[in-house]
Amino acid sequence: MNTRDSSSLASTIIKAVWCSIALGLVVQAAIVIATTLNKQTLLPDTAQKVSWSLLVCTALAIGNAVAKSRIPVVGIVGLLAAPAAFVIAKTVQKSLSQGASAGASIPTGVEMAIVKAVEYGLFGALVAWVSKRERLSLYLLVGAALGAFTAAYVVVRSMQGNAEIATNALIARAINELLFPIGCAFVLWFTSNAGRLLAREQAPATSQQ
Repeated sequence: MNTRDSSSLASTIIKAVWCSIALGLVVQAAIVIATTLNKQTLLPDTAQKVSWSLLVCTALAIGNAVAKSRIPVVGIVGLLAAPAAFVIAKTVQKSLSQGASAGASIPTGVEMAIVKAVEYGLFGALVAWVSKRERLSLYLLVGAALGAFTAAYVVVRSMQGNAEIATNALIARAINELLFPIGCAFVLWFTSNAGRLLAREQAPATSQQ
């Protein structure tokens, strides 16, 4: 890897980290606005979402950059990174919960790790495919489609598998599963295309001078 490639990768990582942190905070804010605020779980829930977003989106951004959008490679990155990020984020959440209730047990942690592996394996492969077209709408479409499917699955499983579950909990789960892949799609589009788009905007101005 030459100096130019190293600089480009470093820029991608920095953009992915900051955008991923922002995404985690935005999703948590959306959940807080849409549901009743639980001060006891605000910190651990926020830490969980930021950790998840940071790990999975940054891993995919790096994988996409290093693999140069090769579909199988980025798909494998998503397949492996998502369950690992899910487990780490849940560990962070539990370490800050101080005995707070973990809520509904269905879907189980193992089931969700498998769901995340499948979802983000497909996500990574599809993002690598649409990245060749550089269109934000295609990225967002991928995120929205996978997010809607996963949100529906999680809500149905939560309603069927738990004797009682609060409406707020269902709303929070649906928002979480829907917004994260959409936001992560934007992060990957931004990290892949922001520099090129800026260069294109600056090129005409430079040529006119």
